[in-house]
Amino acid sequence: RELWAWLFLSIMLGAIEGGVVGVIARVGFEGVVSERLLNAVVGVVAAAPAFANITSFLWTGLTNGRDKVRSLVFMQLLTVVLVAQFAFAPRNELGLAMLVLAAIGGRVGWAGVVTLRSTVWRANYPRAMRPTLAGRLSTVQALMLSVTGLAAAAALRADEDAFRIVYLLAAASGVVGAMHYRRMKVRRHAALLRNERRDAEAGGRASGSLAGPRTIIEILRTDRAYRRYMAAMFVFGMGNLSVGSVLVIVLREVFGFGYLGGILITSVISTTVMSPTI
Repeated sequence: RELWAWLFLSIMLGAIEGGVVGVIARVGFEGVVSERLLNAVVGVVAAAPAFANITSFLWTGLTNGRDKVRSLVFMQLLTVVLVAQFAFAPRNELGLAMLVLAAIGGRVGWAGVVTLRSTVWRANYPRAMRPTLAGRLSTVQALMLSVTGLAAAAALRADEDAFRIVYLLAAASGVVGAMHYRRMKVRRHAALLRNERRDAEAGGRASGSLAGPRTIIEILRTDRAYRRYMAAMFVFGMGNLSVGSVLVIVLREVFGFGYLGGILITSVISTTVMSPTI
């Protein structure tokens, strides 16, 4: 069930990868708005997967003490709705705004999926098994991201308006994945929810969106080693995260790449390499 669910959900995720959306925005809306604004939009949508992860603490608090599978399916379907929004974006300023909001909103919803998924894994699988499971699912996800990106690039090269069909099919795939996931079971689910509510009450707070930020601040304040680790990872990741938007712009403005070349370089090739590496 996990593998089938994430296979279909990864097809949907491939449609909102930063590189894919960045190229669609940069090439597809060229001449519609000023180049400066368009490049700023590329920066925002290319960075959306990274900064959406910051919202993880909100999802942690909002789903504390609540049914995990239902919460995950809700977040998956929220992402589906936002992915489908791409298909109805006109090629003008309003359409560009719809694209940006859908890209950010979709990645925020997916950040909640990834965050809550780890809770389900801890409940369902022994510690020794989790790396193998994560590797398998990451491999499936990487392959589906690559296939989706390549299909989108080929379709857009043939017809610029083909992105509407691509995003509707991606959203439909997300629905199929969510329906598969809906049948998932969580071991000792009732006990897990009771413990979450008890811990929230013992900490003097209600189960809600504010629980997450307070917990994060407390951990960073008291755990020096973890604080140093997170600071190092922040610095380490800055260079990697800075490449995406600049690459999209350079490929278009300097080298004249269209949809196919841009998506291949910014998304498909790098994602494909992940599978053998994992």
